[in-house]
Amino acid sequence: MNIASFVKGYKKYKEKQNYPFDGLIYEHIKNNITHVDADIVYAKVVLVNRMYRANLKFAGGDPEGTIADGLVKEKVDDKLQKVANAKFNADSLGLIVSTHKVVTDCCEKLLHRKPTSFVSKYLHFHFPEAFPIFDKYAYNSAWNIVTSEGLVEKIKGKTEELKNDGDYAWFCASLVNIQTKVTEFNLKTVDRVLYGYEEP
Repeated sequence: MNIASFVKGYKKYKEKQNYPFDGLIYEHIKNNITHVDADIVYAKVVLVNRMYRANLKFAGGDPEGTIADGLVKEKVDDKLQKVANAKFNADSLGLIVSTHKVVTDCCEKLLHRKPTSFVSKYLHFHFPEAFPIFDKYAYNSAWNIVTSEGLVEKIKGKTEELKNDGDYAWFCASLVNIQTKVTEFNLKTVDRVLYGYEEP
């Protein structure tokens, strides 16, 4: 994928933003945004994990229940308040990447594995204008775009500035650069294009 095929794919997918499953998750989480009641948090974790195949099952045991209990005990709402009104762009990049890392670190401590993709999806449905959805397909597509545009060193410099060279930091730094090449940047549409349900 290059920037031209990304733009072409974006134009195609932007008319298809209201998918039934997405709407169900957005609406449920919007009405249950906090992390106070472990049962309610458990329902949110299950929705995101199972509908978006985030594969928490590989952690063994009851990872969904473990994360739900852990997010409540860690009072994660205190950490999420800062991103309540954030929108994904170059100015908010540091905040978005650091918040993702805080929640990922919390989950990693609970599961003994790093659920980078799950956390990105979970945070996206809480803050759809702030957090891009990360998985290996989207990462590879974004990497192909920035490589074709000769932006790899620029991305590396940004991750060094963020003091975070994790996959999500690289991914978000890549998207910030892609964002400058287009006039619209709805994160759910971006996800569909990068995931590549079909070749644009």
